[in-house]
Amino acid sequence: MQTENNLPELDQYNFHHRISEMSGHTVVFFTSPDCGACRAARFALASLREKNGLRVYEVDAVMNPALTNEFGFFHLPSLYLYIDGDYHAQIQSEANPDSLAHAIETLTAMPAEEEP
Repeated sequence: MQTENNLPELDQYNFHHRISEMSGHTVVFFTSPDCGACRAARFALASLREKNGLRVYEVDAVMNPALTNEFGFFHLPSLYLYIDGDYHAQIQSEANPDSLAHAIETLTAMPAEEEP
């Protein structure tokens, strides 16, 4: 299923399988339909995806409670960076393409964190 800015979706049934097959950098974006801040993040991620070829997948936190519980986040949007199919870090950034690109570049240079 595709969302309004052409971000492909993952769900609790295909998440781990699909992510493990990814090469390069992948951002997983947890969102919900009523999240205003998520709309800005979605637009920024879609722009970054078009500009840099970054793989971005969206997960509806409301429809996927197993993943929401697994990650244990407290706010939306929540963004996670995977490199070559392995968890790398949670992304903390302003919701604009330049800030997100800089955050991803910075996190890539750092050692991987433990998966939530």
